[in-house]
Amino acid sequence: MSSIKRMNIPYIRAGAIAAIIGGIAAALLGLLHLLSLYGAAETTAYIARGLLLAFTIVVLARIAARPLATVGAVLAVTGALLQVAMIVSAETGIAVDFEGPLMPVSLLGLLVGQILLGIAHFRARALPVWVSAAIALGILLTVVPMVGEILYGALFAAIGLSMYGKATAEVVPAH
Repeated sequence: MSSIKRMNIPYIRAGAIAAIIGGIAAALLGLLHLLSLYGAAETTAYIARGLLLAFTIVVLARIAARPLATVGAVLAVTGALLQVAMIVSAETGIAVDFEGPLMPVSLLGLLVGQILLGIAHFRARALPVWVSAAIALGILLTVVPMVGEILYGALFAAIGLSMYGKATAEVVPAH
């Protein structure tokens, strides 16, 4: 029995929708940077991306149902939430050093966490193989400023569509 069948389908759908919206927020963030439009929309996109993708990562870890997925999810979610905390701190007037140790720690958590989560998904085979590769390697796209963020967002939205389709297929089997 696949991990999907053992899980709560509405929970998977919520994770899929979070991935789609979080992916759109990430792509919007890249677009805002590309167009040099900074301000409240950028802050909102950062926070939405971080929170929604953190939730998606938790759902992906539950789908894979592997200890490696749990470790990956803890690292990736920690990285994502550290970034959200830094943005919120900066917006509330608390001095945050974005060049200091928190940014590399958050990026390393996201990178290593998503790679581990992708490997766990590859082993679990609960979602298509391309999703495993996208989870593991998608974060590397963000190394390329602006365009990489747009592609990363589009990739996470595609992962969300795949998750939603898989959850729907488990509820309504094809004839």
